[in-house]
Amino acid sequence: MSKDSSSNHEPNHPYWQLEENIKGKPELEALLHALRASEFKYRTILEELDLGFVEVDKDGVVQKVHSRFAEITGYSTEDLVGTTGDFLLDDAGKRMMTEVMENRKRGMASSYELPVRHRLGHRIWMLITGAPLRNLRGDVVGSVGIHFDITDRKELELENERALASEAMARQRERDLLMKMSHEIRTPINAINGLFHLLDTRAWSEEEMPLWQGAQNASAMLRVVVDEILHLTKLESGAQVVNKTEVNVVEATTAMAKMHRLLADQKGLNLTCSCRLSNNNRLIDVDKWLQILTNLLGNAIKYTVEGEITLDIFENSDRPGWIYAEVKDSGPGIEHAERETIFLPFEGRGLKQASDMGSTGLGLTISRELAVLMGGDLLLMPSANGARFLLELPAETCSVKEEPSSVSPALPAVMTWDGSGVRVLMAEDNELNIMYAQALFDRWNLACVVVGNGREALEAWEKGGFDVLLLDVQMPEMDGLEALTRLRGLERDRDLEPTPVYMVTAFADEKTRSMAMERGATGFVSKPFSPQEMHRILTVHEKKEG
Repeated sequence: MSKDSSSNHEPNHPYWQLEENIKGKPELEALLHALRASEFKYRTILEELDLGFVEVDKDGVVQKVHSRFAEITGYSTEDLVGTTGDFLLDDAGKRMMTEVMENRKRGMASSYELPVRHRLGHRIWMLITGAPLRNLRGDVVGSVGIHFDITDRKELELENERALASEAMARQRERDLLMKMSHEIRTPINAINGLFHLLDTRAWSEEEMPLWQGAQNASAMLRVVVDEILHLTKLESGAQVVNKTEVNVVEATTAMAKMHRLLADQKGLNLTCSCRLSNNNRLIDVDKWLQILTNLLGNAIKYTVEGEITLDIFENSDRPGWIYAEVKDSGPGIEHAERETIFLPFEGRGLKQASDMGSTGLGLTISRELAVLMGGDLLLMPSANGARFLLELPAETCSVKEEPSSVSPALPAVMTWDGSGVRVLMAEDNELNIMYAQALFDRWNLACVVVGNGREALEAWEKGGFDVLLLDVQMPEMDGLEALTRLRGLERDRDLEPTPVYMVTAFADEKTRSMAMERGATGFVSKPFSPQEMHRILTVHEKKEG
C-alpha cells in the first residue's frame, strides 16, 4: 500500500476515527473503504497530472493547498494557507482575481491564464480552471482552482509576439524608407517632367527629335518605377481604401481601351475588346478597376511581338453581382517555373525578362493586391498559347443617370492664357520645381511670389493680395499642413473669407489627404502638375475675381 493510502490509518486521521466508530458494522466499513479508495484515486490523478490544487473560502482566503501548487510557486503550504495570496499577484492580477471571485459567488466557473510571482521573484504563468464549491444545500461556500504551469509555452508565445512585433517594426521602417526615397526621387523627376511640358511645343529638328523622345521616355519609365514601389508600400501598410461609385463600366473602360489600341497599332498588334454584360451600370471602385486593366493590357502589349490581344468583359449567371475581365495575348506566355511566383514582388514575368522590357516586376503584384482589396481576385489561367489573366470582382448592378459627356478634345501641352488677373503665393523648397512653375506662370503673365517654407508663406500672406496659395506638403522649418492650420486660424480670428489653398505633393496617402481636408485645404495638386491641371484651378479663381 502506498504511503498516501497507509497514512489514512494514522490515529489523528479522520478515517481512523471513523474506523473505530464503525467496527463490527460490515456495510459501513465497506462504504468507508470505497470512500477511502475514491479519495486516493482522485488524489493520485491530481499528482500524476502535475496539477496544483487550491481551495479558498468565499472571501478568497486559502483553506487547502496541494503540494504541487507549493512546488510550482516556491512557497510552503504554511506560507499560503490562511492568506488571500495577494503577494503572488501584480496589480493587474489582483484586479482579475477580484472579478473572478465575484463570478464564483454567483456560481460561475471559468478558465483563464494568469502570471504569478514565484517566491524567488521571477514570473511564472498558470492556466487556471476554477469552479464554485457548494454545501449540501447548494449554497456557494468557496471555490476550487486547478493550476497548470504553462510558463515555457507562454514565454515561447511572448517571444514569438516580440519577434513578430520586431519584424512588423522593421517592415514599417522599410516602408517608411521606401516612401521617403520615392518622394526624394520623384521630386527631381517631377520637375524634369514639368519642364518637358514647357519644351514640348518647341519645333525639334529631325536629328533632335529622337533624342528628345528618348529623354521623355526615360523620364516616364523612371517615374513608373518609383510610382510602383510607392504604390506597393501603400498596399502593404493598408493605406489603400476602396471607394465604390456607380459607373457605366463600358464607358469608363472605353477611353482606356482606345489608348491601348493606339499603343497596339504602333507595334502592329490587333487589340479587340468586347463586353457581354446584361447591365453595364455597376457599383465598383472604377479607378482601381482601370488601374488593373491598364496594367494587364500594358503587359500584354509589352510582351507580345506579333499577333493579337483581347479584352473580354462578361458576367456569370451562377454568380450574380460579379463581373469578370479576361485579358489574353499571343505573346511568349508564362514559363511553367514562373507560374507559382508570378504575383510575387519583383518577380513578374521573370525578373530578368521584366527588366529587359523596362518593367519593375511589381505591376502584377499591385494588381493582385488591388483585386483582393476590392473583395475579388486576379488569376493566371491555363493557356495553350500566350498569357491569359482573369480578373473577378464583386460589382452589383445599379442605375446611373445619363449625363452629357464632358470629355473635350485634348488640350495642347501649354495653352495660351492671360493670367494677369490672378496672384499666386507658392511655398516650395525645390529649385527645379520652382523653375518649372515660374516658367509656366511667366507664359501666362501670372504674378507669382515664391517662398521656401510654411513660415515664410504665412509672412507673405500677411501682406495680402493673393488669390490662390500653393503649399508643398513637405518643407523645412514649417511644413504645408502646419502652415495651413495656422492660416485658417488667423482667418477665423480676423473674420476673413478663407483663401483657396491647394496642397502640392508628389504623393499623398489617404491619411495625409484626410488631415489636409480637415484642416481646411481647398484641394490637392499632384506633382508634376500639368499645365492643364493648373490652368483649370487658376481659371476657377480668376472667374471668382471677375
